[in-house]
Parts: sequence; structure tokens; C-alpha cells
Amino acid sequence: MADIADVLVALASRVKTGIGSDALSGRVFPYVPDSMVTPWAVVLPAGEQFVNYDLTFDGAEDFPMLVKVIVGSEMTRPAQERLLGYMDRTGTTSLRAAVYGDPTLGGVVSYVDVLGWQNYGDVEWAGVVYYGAEMLVTAST
Repeated sequence: MADIADVLVALASRVKTGIGSDALSGRVFPYVPDSMVTPWAVVLPAGEQFVNYDLTFDGAEDFPMLVKVIVGSEMTRPAQERLLGYMDRTGTTSLRAAVYGDPTLGGVVSYVDVLGWQNYGDVEWAGVVYYGAEMLVTAST
């Protein structure tokens, strides 16, 4: 069984490698960084119940996660175009396609599901409002 930190690190790594040379690829973090330059993303536990233990008799677990993606401090056309590219179903900057490039996250989990996006527009981080969105992901062991 994977531990929580392993799953967060594996998802961040998969997103980094999956989007190649895009500016976001070097700025995807499994832990909160000390400073950030846009665009950036951080992988976090999602919701009030982050780990669902013992879903099956063999001890499978689900890890709901949130990838908070920030593209700028305000909504501009270039920021919107960048964010919509990250939210696309397919393409070189699609975070969904990046995750599904290795749905086991390097063997850390049995499979991963990208459930969708939420909170498009104003996204709060550490008391500051940015422009971005949140991708919802569930990984299962």
C-alpha cells in the first residue's frame, strides 16, 4: 500500500513530466513551496475525508486529491488561454492527458481517475486571490 505522501509526490511528478516543456512543468509541487512564480500548481488532499480506507476486503484505499492550478494574478486573455489549455481533455498542455499518460502514477497506485475541474476563476491561496482552477483526481490502490 502506498502512503499519502507517495501518492501526492507521484501525481505531481506525473503532471510535471506529462506536460513536457510548458512553463508549468517545472512548477508543480507535492508540498507547498516557499515562493511561487506563475504559472504554478500544487497537489493537495481534497475534501474533508481525504483517505478512504479498506474499500475492499484486500484493503484497497482511495485518495481524493486536488490539483490547484494558478496561472496569474488576474484574468487576462493570455491567462485564460493558458488555463483552458490545461483544462482541455487532450493536447500537449492538458493536465488530464498528462495524468492518463501513466494511470498508475509509476506503479504507486492501481489506477487514477481525473474527475473534472472546479472553481474556475478566482482561486484563493494563503489569503491572496489568483486566477486559476482546481482539478479533482482520485487515486486508488
